[in-house]
Amino acid sequence: MKKIRAIERSLYTAAIALLMIGCDVDSETKYHQLTSDDLTHLYINLDTLTYDGNEIEYTDSVRFLLNAKDTITVAAKTQIWSTIDQFAFVDLRDMHGKSSIHFSSETGLDYVYVHLYRSNSSNYPPQKTFTVSLVDGNFWPLTHILNEIISGPYSLDTSVILGRIYENVYKFDLCSTSDYTGVKSVYFAKKYGFIKIEGHDGSKLELIGVKSKGMKEAN
Repeated sequence: MKKIRAIERSLYTAAIALLMIGCDVDSETKYHQLTSDDLTHLYINLDTLTYDGNEIEYTDSVRFLLNAKDTITVAAKTQIWSTIDQFAFVDLRDMHGKSSIHFSSETGLDYVYVHLYRSNSSNYPPQKTFTVSLVDGNFWPLTHILNEIISGPYSLDTSVILGRIYENVYKFDLCSTSDYTGVKSVYFAKKYGFIKIEGHDGSKLELIGVKSKGMKEAN
């Protein structure tokens, strides 16, 4: 009986110690910071960024050529935040970064976004989600998730859009498999975001340029 009580006390002491450790985890360890490569997937004009627990917002102004004739300007809003890793013994956080653009209905698009998720464990590569939603309610069910833990690194390519050469491009050509979504192809380049979106109806959105407007702490 004494031995059982001694074991119980030891387990209780260990649990308290783990809780204390969780309270004392420093910021660098607690938040597995987004890497410079992670940041290239977001509309954010920074090579490095330190997250300290306060949600970050960043806004870019993006210009597109619509259907080879109209120039439109939209806002790309980026948010960076953390969530608690419920399976960790100490207070470690998983990191999230999301950049989204909302369009006027005249474009035929509702919104697009890229969401990057990074586990607190450095052993796992980030998971990337690309989504395109049309005004008629159809969306690229892709919510195209690139889970490199399972599939490995995605093969990137180059692309020429409006006479400009882009490198490190994710090319999603959907003509043969996703006709029902209305989306024909989506090209996304690191550091530039969505550079081309084509619809099966002949519509086309092509990147002209991105202008950074600044970062602020979210309320």
